[in-house]
This record gives sequence, structure tokens and C-alpha cells, in this order.
Amino acid sequence: MTSSRVVAAPGLSVFLDGQPAGTTDALRQGLTIDDLPAGAYSLRIEKPGFEPKVVKVTVAEGDTKEVRVLGLKPKATPTPVPPGW
Repeated sequence: MTSSRVVAAPGLSVFLDGQPAGTTDALRQGLTIDDLPAGAYSLRIEKPGFEPKVVKVTVAEGDTKEVRVLGLKPKATPTPVPPGW
């Protein structure tokens, strides 16, 4: 079996192929997803108020793939429309 390790700030939600995989935390300095069969996966990292980041990961048998997420981009806030427009 293989594993994937997401290295990121604490408090980020991680999804593996659309399914919840866990939340990053400071103690583990991220999140490790163990017991993955070898293959290609889609990791989505989310935090409220930020744009999600999607990363494609391919892991080989017995391999551990590390993904570093340095930061998420804040979502654009809509510009308020003045009354009467």
C-alpha cells in the first residue's frame, strides 16, 4: 500500500477523489492519508473564504507522495451595488 502526505497549515479540509479525507493539523504538520492502492488521485484542499486548490497525485506501490500547499487564495468578495442601480 502507499500513502499521500499533505503538508499545509492547520485547519484545511482535505478531500481525496471527492471524499472527505481529514483536516490538517499543527501536530502532524499536515495530514497523512495511508493505505492507498497505487494509482492516480485528485486531492482538493479547502478552507472557508478561500478558493479550493486541486492537486493531481500519482502514487506507486510502496511510495509516499508529499504534496505541499503553501497557501490558498482568498475568494473574491463581490462589490456591493449601490441602491437604485
